[in-house]
Amino acid sequence: MQLSLGASEQEVGATRSVDDSFSGIHQSVSDIHDMNTQIAAAAEEQHQVAEEINRNIHQVHEDTQHLNGVAGRAKGNSQAMADAAEELNRMVSRFKTD
Repeated sequence: MQLSLGASEQEVGATRSVDDSFSGIHQSVSDIHDMNTQIAAAAEEQHQVAEEINRNIHQVHEDTQHLNGVAGRAKGNSQAMADAAEELNRMVSRFKTD
């Protein structure tokens, strides 16, 4: 009877040890799951930021192209004004008396 009681107590102790081990494993798996969730959320946020940066770069490119066109037209207008001023100077010089 004493041997059975001792064996039972050893089995109960071993069972508690296994239960404690499983509890530790469960907690570790839960911690890993939480970390994976946080990593996934951070990755999604980074993706959104990268998309926003991409949209901003595209907008800057479009604005640059537009400004390049405006600058080209301004250059053409400046040249036309310079040509007109030169022509007016020639015309006025005809009426000047020396």
